[in-house]
Amino acid sequence: MTVASPSAGPARTGTPPVLAGRRLSKRYGDLVALNDVDFQAADGEAVGIVGPNGAGKTTLLSVLAGSTAASTGSVQLSGVDVTRLGPELRCRRGIGRAFQIPRPFGGMTVLENVIVGASYGAGLRPRAVPERCVEVLELCGLIELANRRADSMACCTASVWSSPGLSPPARRSCCWTRSEPG
Repeated sequence: MTVASPSAGPARTGTPPVLAGRRLSKRYGDLVALNDVDFQAADGEAVGIVGPNGAGKTTLLSVLAGSTAASTGSVQLSGVDVTRLGPELRCRRGIGRAFQIPRPFGGMTVLENVIVGASYGAGLRPRAVPERCVEVLELCGLIELANRRADSMACCTASVWSSPGLSPPARRSCCWTRSEPG
């Protein structure tokens, strides 16, 4: 993948982008999956990553979330370099990754599933977890689904709320990556 984001320049508001990748490359031996990719998403902005199979979309998402290390380049979260942090620490700071096939706890509600992610991924004090989870569901427009059983949800909806990254401590923006089934 060698295409830069259309908004790869400075953030419009003068603040750093919520998520940015600078000159990201990923090589697997002789195979180049990412080649000098610039990416950024400003607060409140939705950015789509499109391309044919094998273009590097999933690799880019994995590098941004920290589950795959970049060969070169850097990843910033709100202007702070998180390149050397693993996925668990990036999750605690606000970057989560939902995989192609979500695996929520079917016998539990949406809210209970988010509480599980927050309890183990966000580093919150136990008493703060339920209130923060309700805030996150409201922020992401999913509060109406809070009491629905997870096994009654559509696949795409489930992958949004089951992401542990939806529990960033003390943040007002959601930042998560998702790879579509393809």
